[in-house]
Amino acid sequence: MKQKYLVIGICICAVVLLVLGSLSNVVGYQNVKSTVNDSPFFQPSTQKAKMETQENELDSILEDIKEKISNANTKEDCKRVFKESLIKLEKHGFLGDVRADDVYTIINNSYASGNSFSVYGESSQTLFLEHAGVYFYELSKKSKDPFVEFLYHIFLFWNRDHLVHTGSYITFGKLYYCELFMYDADPAEGYIKIVSPNGETEFYNSFFGQLERIHEGSLMDPDISNVYCIGIKGFIGILIDNYYFGTVKEVDIGIDVPNQ
Repeated sequence: MKQKYLVIGICICAVVLLVLGSLSNVVGYQNVKSTVNDSPFFQPSTQKAKMETQENELDSILEDIKEKISNANTKEDCKRVFKESLIKLEKHGFLGDVRADDVYTIINNSYASGNSFSVYGESSQTLFLEHAGVYFYELSKKSKDPFVEFLYHIFLFWNRDHLVHTGSYITFGKLYYCELFMYDADPAEGYIKIVSPNGETEFYNSFFGQLERIHEGSLMDPDISNVYCIGIKGFIGILIDNYYFGTVKEVDIGIDVPNQ
């Protein structure tokens, strides 16, 4: 009988030791995991993975906008896509401190203020001339004052990285001149969908702005100049990386290199 109790006691002790050993391993694992997470070698890879996740989320939202806007053929269709897209961008933190409702109100009101075109685009060789740049560009066309010319070049494309645009000129493509000879041309490349009261237009692959041309001379060599081709005026909307959507007042885009 005593021997039986002794065996039972030994078994209980063994179970207790096994449980304590398991707990020790778990605590040890948690400590190691905590140490690894806090390690400076672990943080960069975590940050990189987080950034990649955010980029994938943004790409997914922008691709969803493109798919929906490609099927839009009225102003109301575009407004609905813009509103849904802004809500998604805000939800995932891509609008920063800007509220989706505020941006949508700006876009919605732009139709009443004279913007009759809806636009979605994603393209390279695309620059945005905002606020001061537009003002001094228009002023330089009326005045030959050297000081105005100086300010015009200072503010050329000054605000092209803003998230919310409220009246920008957008250029598509770039031309290279030596004296009066154009020796090269880089078109914008990508995709643009334009919906107007009279219908819709899409551009794929390569295209140039056709409204006006902005000349940027070289201070080192006055015979050398770069020319940016304006394709949109009065853009009101969102710019994220190479993606943009909103309304415009004037638009003229084509596949041919614009004439002088």
